[in-house]
Amino acid sequence: MSNGTNAYCVFRLGAGLLALDALAVSEVAMMETPTWLPGCARAVRGVSNLRGRAVAVVDLAAVLDIATATDQDQTNQKDADQLALVLRLPGCECGVLVTAVDGVFSADPRGRRGANRAAEPAWISGFQEFTVPGAPAVVAAVVDVVELTARLIRLRSIFLSQAAA
Repeated sequence: MSNGTNAYCVFRLGAGLLALDALAVSEVAMMETPTWLPGCARAVRGVSNLRGRAVAVVDLAAVLDIATATDQDQTNQKDADQLALVLRLPGCECGVLVTAVDGVFSADPRGRRGANRAAEPAWISGFQEFTVPGAPAVVAAVVDVVELTARLIRLRSIFLSQAAA
């Protein structure tokens, strides 16, 4: 992006509006019903086929330790295809389940309001306002890519250690 702006993928997780640096998102996809793997952490729904390659399917709400109003619905829809952001992060590729994707928007990160470290979770790096011509501005919590990557790698490490046992 030019002029000091960054691109963010803005999405919904339950009733929450979140944003993630668009460079971390390789695509938005409907993930096929994942095949459950024994011994996986609660956040890992299983593995799904994405155009011929196996991709881990992860419940983003569980990774971020947030409850959503759709938790029960997601549990009841384990046999349905689900919307996911396919992430390609250092040392980790997976599909994280989301409720909806609003789009990719640009914003100047210098205008981001910082997170209150005493009151907000470590995965929030701040709050960013996004404007769309003809629509009211919205404010989304920006997911810290470094923190998200660390949490996803921890999940992978747990799985690998359990699989080896």
